[in-house]
Amino acid sequence: YNSYYLTYQKTEVSGQVSTLLGMTIGITIIFAFIFLFYTNSFLVKRRKKEWGLYNILGMEKKHIARISMWENIFVASFCIITGVILGIVFSNFFTLILYKILNIPPKINYGIYLEGVKLTVIFFLIIFFLLLVHSIITVYRAKTLDLLYGDNIGEKEPKSSWLVAIIGVISLGAGYSLSMTTKNPMTMIPMFFGAVILVIIGTYCLFTSGSIAFLKLLKRNKKYYYKTNHFTSVSGMIYRMKQNAVGLANICIMSTAVLVMISTTVSLYVGKESMLDKRFEYDVTVSMQSSNEDTDVVETNLKNHMGEKEIPYANYKSLDILDFLEPKGDVADQYGTFVDAVYYRMITKSDYEKYTGEEITPLAENEVVIYEENNDPKLANSITITDKTYTVKGHLEKNLDGYNGGEIMFPEVTVIVPDRMALEAMSARNIELTGNDYYGIKRDIMFDYDEKDESKKEILDSKITTYLSENRYKIENGDIVDSLYWYSTKYEAKESFMSMYGELFFIGIFLGFLFLMATVLIIYYKQIIEGFDDRKRFEIMQKVGMSHKEVKKSIRSQILTVFALPIVVAAIHLAVAFPILVKLLNILGLSNNLLFAQCAVITVLVFATVYTIIYMLTSRVYYKIINK
Repeated sequence: YNSYYLTYQKTEVSGQVSTLLGMTIGITIIFAFIFLFYTNSFLVKRRKKEWGLYNILGMEKKHIARISMWENIFVASFCIITGVILGIVFSNFFTLILYKILNIPPKINYGIYLEGVKLTVIFFLIIFFLLLVHSIITVYRAKTLDLLYGDNIGEKEPKSSWLVAIIGVISLGAGYSLSMTTKNPMTMIPMFFGAVILVIIGTYCLFTSGSIAFLKLLKRNKKYYYKTNHFTSVSGMIYRMKQNAVGLANICIMSTAVLVMISTTVSLYVGKESMLDKRFEYDVTVSMQSSNEDTDVVETNLKNHMGEKEIPYANYKSLDILDFLEPKGDVADQYGTFVDAVYYRMITKSDYEKYTGEEITPLAENEVVIYEENNDPKLANSITITDKTYTVKGHLEKNLDGYNGGEIMFPEVTVIVPDRMALEAMSARNIELTGNDYYGIKRDIMFDYDEKDESKKEILDSKITTYLSENRYKIENGDIVDSLYWYSTKYEAKESFMSMYGELFFIGIFLGFLFLMATVLIIYYKQIIEGFDDRKRFEIMQKVGMSHKEVKKSIRSQILTVFALPIVVAAIHLAVAFPILVKLLNILGLSNNLLFAQCAVITVLVFATVYTIIYMLTSRVYYKIINK
């Protein structure tokens, strides 16, 4: 909250930062709630024996509940006070990191956002109160013997449920199918979240039932099972696998979240410069309705202004163009959002040749030359636009310069028509069919600044944007009667463009670190609990002749068997999610699929290395507990 306030309230950063930080706060709140309850379940299990002993010694359950209440008060007070202090300190630190990523000077005054502190305290007081209620309910509902032997509860060999397994397979298959087959850009985001939910359900179901079935298969394999290290590890895991499975599923989901967030946000941040260059191939673009009587006047005035202000420009382009979305199916909603459409861009043969300096084949009345982004074979010989079919006389090898960053959500087709009459006929038919005169012929003016120094280009851009902003409206008798044009410039959009991907990178790294920390703690708590549960069993095994070396080997086999599975499954989840992630990144502007693939592979390798280090450290903790 403090970082959110310092970033949004005390700076002039775009509202996108505040929106994304607000979303991050929501994710962190949900995560904190789930994670604290998860870790508390381990602690409650370890305390049951102690509470049972208190009960046997004469304490009533209300006294045990009172002890638990005071313990929670002390723990909550310490955690909240310490957490708020550390949060305030590190919020300034992370805010500076965010500013560094966004490449903007820090304008903050270190301070405390009291409203944020208040909301944080209230939230964690609610969590600790719920934890207390959970502990008290556990005490009152459990019998004395259940409390005394609480750490042994749940150690019966679980049964593998075919129903749960089938649900898991269906859920995982449906989630994978959505990821690999979804192509409609308008349903991409809801389909992605639907796939995430299905994969989470499938992961939990398969880890719960599939892991038990897998261990039972190992147990039936006598050649594998009746070996010292395999016997102890398999027999030790199988009777507690229901609890293990939930923990492993949590680790798998956390690992998948880390891999997805870091790989996507890093690829967006690394590719932001190329995305900007593709989105703005020219430094300045001005668009206006070609039918507007002021079109020629606007263009002449713009040229005169650049001459008067001595603004050097190059690569000046001007052409009349017709572009519109044509739906290929039903309209999705009342707002006219197309669920399936093609983005058409049409210009005359003479304008194309003037614009590119290249000649194309002569065209008859119903003939066109096209450029299709995805080389759809269905468009090879003919193409139907609105209600008329045209013969395709030829195919362009590349799109028009300045139009390569267009409607990335839909397939693009550039169409060269014979003459102005054909272009006007297309426009008239489209307006008649849609009832929207917005899709009329417009004139696009594009040019670059004839200057190599980037800082000087930004100065030139400020002069142009000031002029364009002040003269974009037609005024009569002191009132605005019409908008003459709309415009965009590369340098005006650069700050907001870069900040959006910079903040996505910051949030991805922040949430990735958060989930990684959770993964480490889950594994650590799990190993501690498993160590205490297995200690007596290994003591018995050593008494009947098992050496320390064999114990250590068995421990290594058990941990590898258990903890190798989540990272492998997480990597599979990422690989299957690759197609839909690519499409989502394309919507955000990243078309370099190879860059994303490289970032994904590097992320998996780095995370696997960190995961291996965690395994090595936790196995030592486990071994020390076993040998106490």
